[in-house]
Amino acid sequence: RWQVAVIPQQFNGSERYLNVFQTADANDVTAMVSTKLIEVGSSMQGVFIQRENNSRPNYVVLFNKNNGINTTAITYDVNGNGTLRHVITGLEPHTTYQIEDVVGSNSNTTSKVTEPDVSMWDYKGVDTVTQTGVLYFETTLTGSHRFKITKSGQQDTTPPSKPSGLKTNP
Repeated sequence: RWQVAVIPQQFNGSERYLNVFQTADANDVTAMVSTKLIEVGSSMQGVFIQRENNSRPNYVVLFNKNNGINTTAITYDVNGNGTLRHVITGLEPHTTYQIEDVVGSNSNTTSKVTEPDVSMWDYKGVDTVTQTGVLYFETTLTGSHRFKITKSGQQDTTPPSKPSGLKTNP
């Protein structure tokens, strides 16, 4: 049985913790993967998790620091090599975001739509938290990159159209 106790150095009205766990066989792993804290102004915080070997991807995971939906542009820097999987939470669901990957004087721009996040519940079991979206995308790192993510579309709340040409039996 394992237990982790995290205690703040001073008392605060609220405290934010970001823990990254890596499971591994102690006989097969000589060192834990490298991690780096990412701060995106006062709006988001997360981590860059460097890949453990060349066959594995790197990860960036960002969380909104405040309740609700992040409405500001997101810019962060990452340095490394290989596949990078991005998971950006706290965005507007079903909404198009523009992703700019800047390497030196070159940039590549693409667009992705957020997926809805799972509903959150308060301690009384009441759904009181605004539903947010998650942006998932992959890029390839070749050194130092700057990523800029901005909302470029409106939320699509249109339900899917009714399929036609299907035969159903009552």
